[in-house]
Order: sequence, then C-alpha cells, then structure tokens
Amino acid sequence: MNKRIINSYEEEIHYELFVYGDIDGYKYFYDILTKPMIAYAFDVTRSPWESNMIVTDIFILAWKLHEKMESASQIRDFIRQGVEWRSKAYLETKIVKLVSSALEEHEKFISDMFERWKWRNFNPGISKG
Repeated sequence: MNKRIINSYEEEIHYELFVYGDIDGYKYFYDILTKPMIAYAFDVTRSPWESNMIVTDIFILAWKLHEKMESASQIRDFIRQGVEWRSKAYLETKIVKLVSSALEEHEKFISDMFERWKWRNFNPGISKG
C-alpha cells in the first residue's frame, strides 16, 4: 500500500487554499482522504454505492463550510467524523427497517394463526355453559 506522508508545511498551504475557497486546497484533502474514508464507510455499510455517496456528501458539506475551518486537522476530523456518523446512521436505518419488516411479518403470522384457530374452534351448534 502506498501511504502518503503528510508534510505539515504542504498541508498548511493547502489548508489556507481550502479556507479561501481555492479548488487546489479542496483537491489536496480529497486526494489524501477519499480512499480511506470510502473504505471505512464500506466496512460499516457494506454498500459501495452508499459508501461513495456518504463520502461525497461529507466532502461537499466540508467545502460549503470551508471558511469556518480553523486548521487542517479540523478539516480532516470533520470529514472523518462526518463519514463515521453518516455510515453508522445508514446502518442504524437499515437495521430499523429490517426489524420493522420482521415485526410486520410476525404480526401477520400471529393474526393469521389466530384467525385459523378462531374458525377451527367455532362450532355454532354447541353451547358452552
């Protein structure tokens, strides 16, 4: 694996470019963070499409907030945390949908069983009493 060593001087220059809205600043952070962030998101979501969308959305959000970023480490942390939170939120939503669907199927099964039991035990000619 080819790991890129982060040069603090180079990073500081790109941080300044990022904050001032220069696309080269954005591209620098995008280039060093995209692959590891997509890999992390995929580990959580198990969806290549969703992983790419999460990372793209977080980079767009970081870019919209570029003027508020106070350091290069804040940009990296913002992107890492955003990807982590969105990935986990996606997974939680997926789990909730799965559980909800299972509960609906279970309710239907119980309801069907009750209806069958009710009709099987229904005998209008015999009074209990």
